[in-house]
Amino acid sequence: MTELDDKIARYWKELECYPPGDTGQAMAFYNLACSLYSKFMEMDDIANLEEALTLHQSALDLHPPGHSNRSDSLHSLALCFSNWYNKQGTIADLEQAITLGRAALELRSPGHSGRAWAFNNLAHYLRNRFLKLGTNGDLDEAILLYQSALDLHPAGHSKRSNSLHDLALCFSDRYDKQGTIADLQEAITLGRAALELRSPGHSGCAWALNNLAYYLRNRFLKLGTNGDLDEAITLHQSALDLRPPGHSDRLSSLNQLASCLSSRFEKLNTVTDLDELISLRRAILDLHPQGHGDHVESIDKLFLLVRKRVQRHHMAAHLDECISLESSALASGEAGNLGRATYLHDLVTDLHSRFRKLENVQEAHPDHAVSLHKLLIYVTDHIDDGDAAPVVDAIVAIARAALKLCPTGHPDHIMSLATLAALLLRRFQQRGAVADLDEVVVLYQEVLELCPSGSLADASHLHDLAQCLSERSTKSTDLDDAIKFEQAALALRPQGHTYHTESLNSLFNYRQLKIKGRGVSTQSARPTGTTSGSRFKYLIKETVFDILKGFPPRLLDTRTGMLCDRDSQVAQFEKSGECNQLLSSASATDAPAQAADIRAVVSTYFRYVTLSHRWGKLEPLLHNIDGRVIYDLDPTNGILKLQSFCLACGQHGYLWAWSDTCCIDKESSTELQEAIGSMFSWYRLLALTMVHLADVSDAGALINSVWFKRGWTLQELLAPRTMLFFTRDWSLYWDGSSNHKEDSTILGELERATGITLRYLTDFHLGVDSARSRLQWASTRCTTRPEDMAYSLLGVFGLHIPVLHH
Repeated sequence: MTELDDKIARYWKELECYPPGDTGQAMAFYNLACSLYSKFMEMDDIANLEEALTLHQSALDLHPPGHSNRSDSLHSLALCFSNWYNKQGTIADLEQAITLGRAALELRSPGHSGRAWAFNNLAHYLRNRFLKLGTNGDLDEAILLYQSALDLHPAGHSKRSNSLHDLALCFSDRYDKQGTIADLQEAITLGRAALELRSPGHSGCAWALNNLAYYLRNRFLKLGTNGDLDEAITLHQSALDLRPPGHSDRLSSLNQLASCLSSRFEKLNTVTDLDELISLRRAILDLHPQGHGDHVESIDKLFLLVRKRVQRHHMAAHLDECISLESSALASGEAGNLGRATYLHDLVTDLHSRFRKLENVQEAHPDHAVSLHKLLIYVTDHIDDGDAAPVVDAIVAIARAALKLCPTGHPDHIMSLATLAALLLRRFQQRGAVADLDEVVVLYQEVLELCPSGSLADASHLHDLAQCLSERSTKSTDLDDAIKFEQAALALRPQGHTYHTESLNSLFNYRQLKIKGRGVSTQSARPTGTTSGSRFKYLIKETVFDILKGFPPRLLDTRTGMLCDRDSQVAQFEKSGECNQLLSSASATDAPAQAADIRAVVSTYFRYVTLSHRWGKLEPLLHNIDGRVIYDLDPTNGILKLQSFCLACGQHGYLWAWSDTCCIDKESSTELQEAIGSMFSWYRLLALTMVHLADVSDAGALINSVWFKRGWTLQELLAPRTMLFFTRDWSLYWDGSSNHKEDSTILGELERATGITLRYLTDFHLGVDSARSRLQWASTRCTTRPEDMAYSLLGVFGLHIPVLHH
C-alpha cells in the first residue's frame, strides 16, 4: 500500500468519526476528495474521480456563501468536472466547470494566493469550450484571463513558463481561426520566452520545443521565410531527442518533424532531406503495424518517398523496398479500392525492373541467388483480385522467366513450377483459355511427381485446379485428374484445417460425377455440416495400434476407395497431414499433454462408419474389391450401394467405412468367428451407423421396411449410439437431426416398428437381464441360415460360443 493509499484510508476513518452536521465533517469530505483526486491523477482510474466529485460536492454544501473555504471547494469541484469532461466529452460537465470556476474567481480578490490559479483554470475551461464549439468569445476571454495570470507570475516566478506557454497556445488558436499574423507573431514571442525558461531537463521542454516549432512552420507557410522552417526543423529534432523510442509522444514528434522536412524538400528538393524523410517515415510505419488504422496511409507516404529515391539512383535496395511496400499495401488495402490497382501495376513494373537487374549480374554475384519466383510471391497472393486482370500477362511472363532460370535440378525448380501453374490457373479463371488449363495440368503433374507429398504446392491452387477440371470434363482424363489434384489438396488440409471439409466434399463430388459418367444416376451429394523424434514417432505408432486393436481389421478408405488392412491403415496415417502436424509439434508440449494430443488426433482420424442394410443381389465380397478402387468398378447392384455408402461417409466428414459384405474374409473360419464375436463391439465403437433402407422412399414409411425383420439388424440397431437412416436414393430419411437416435420423431417410429422401448433404443447394454424382452424383440425376425439367428443374438446377450459356419 502506498503513502497515498494510507492517507485515503486514514481520511475515510476520520470521516466516519463525524456525525452528520458536525463542523469537522466538511474538512473531512474535502481532504478525502483531494486525496482521491490525486489518486485519479496518478492511476487514471475514473472511479476515483467520480468519488472525488461526489465528496467535493458534499464539502461545498457544507461551505455556504461567506464560508472561508468556499472558494477552495468551488475551485476543486470545477477541476473534477473539467477532468470528467476530458474523460466523457459531455459539454454539460464543461459548462459546470466554467460556472464553478467563475464563482471561485469572484471569491479570490486581488492579493489572494490562489487568484492566479483561478485565472489559469477558468481560462483553460474556456479554451476547451472554444475547441469544442468554436465560440470566438470564449477564446478572447481565455486570452485575457491567461494574461492576468501571467501578470501575477512575474519574471523569476516558478509558474511563469506555464503561463507563457498557455497564452501562446491561445494566440496560436486564434491565428488558426482568424488568420491574423499579429496573433501568430505574439504566439512565437511567448513561445520563445517559455522555452528560455525550460532547460533540457525541464519536464515541459519537449512541449515548448514542439509548440514553438509549430508556430514557426505556420509563419513559414504564411510568409515563406526559409529561416522559420529551418528553425522549426531544428526545434522538432531537439524535441524528438527528448522523446526516445517507447515515449508516448514520440509518434507525434516524428509526424511533425516529417511534415516540416516535407515542406523543405518540396521547396529545395535536396537528397539529404529526402533520406531523412525516408528514415522518419520508416520509423512512423514501425509504429503503425498492419491492422492499425493509419497503416496503409503510412505505407503510401513512405512508398512515394522511396519511389523518388529509386527514380534518382535506381539502387536495387530501394527497388526491393518499393516491392515490399507495394506488397504490404496490397495485403492491407480493401478489395476494390482504386489504390490497389495502382499498387499492383507499380508492383509488376518494379518486378520487371528487378528482373532486368538480375539478368545483368553474374551467376557468382550474391544478388543472383534472389530468384524471380521469390519476387513473385509478392503478387501471387493478390492475383485473385480483379485488379490483377490488366497485368496478368506480364506476371505470367515473369514467372516463365523465373522457371527458365531454375531448370530441373535447381533447388527452386519445383517452387517455380508451382508459381507459374498458379498464375496460369488464375488467368484461365479470368479468360477461360483452354491452353492455359492444359499447361497448368502438366505443370502440377510435374510438381507432384517431383514432390509426391505436394508440400511445395498450394492447397488452394490444387483445389481450384480440380474444380476447373471437373467443370470442364471434356477430356476422358479430366475427372481422374480432378480427383488426383483434390487428393493432393486434401493431404495439405488435414482434419481441423479450415478448408478440410471443402476439399473432402469436393473429392466425393468428383467421385460421384465419375460414377454418373458410367451411365448410372445417383442422388447428388449434399455436404454436411520434448521427447526425441524417434520416441515421439514410437509413441504415435503405439497409440495408433492401441486404438485400432478393437476396430475391424479391414476398413475402406473413403477418399481412395481402397480396402485397407491394418498395416495399410497405419501407413495411411503416417503419411497424413494429421501425423505431420503431430510430428511438427513434438517439442511444443510436455509428455502427458503429448500423449493426450496424440490420442485425440488418432481417435478423430480413425473414426469409422458402418453400413447396416438388407443384403441384396450380387453384394460385393472381399475378393471382388480387394486391391481395386471401388469407385472405378461398374456401379451395378451391390457395387453401387457400396460406392454410395462410401461417398455418403466422406460427405459427412469420415475417412473410414466398414461393410459386412466385403470387409470380412468369409473363406477364413477363424476370421469369420472373430467377426461374429466382435460385431457388437465394432458397432458400439464406431462413430456412426448409416442404415440404408432400399425399400423406403418417403417419410412415414420407416415402419414397413424389411430391415426390421432381419435377425442381424437387431444388434445393428441397439449397439450404435449414433445412427442415420437413408432412403433408397441415399437421401436422409429425416433431415432434422445429425443423430436419429436423439430425434423424438424417429425414435417414436422405431419404437412402433420394433416394440423396443426408448430406454433400450437410446441406452442399450449387453447382458442377460430382461432376457424375456430381448428374446421377444428377436421373435419377429429371421435369418437366411437358421443357426445365424442364434449367432446374431450373441452380442445382444453378451455371450461367447464357438461359431460353426459353413
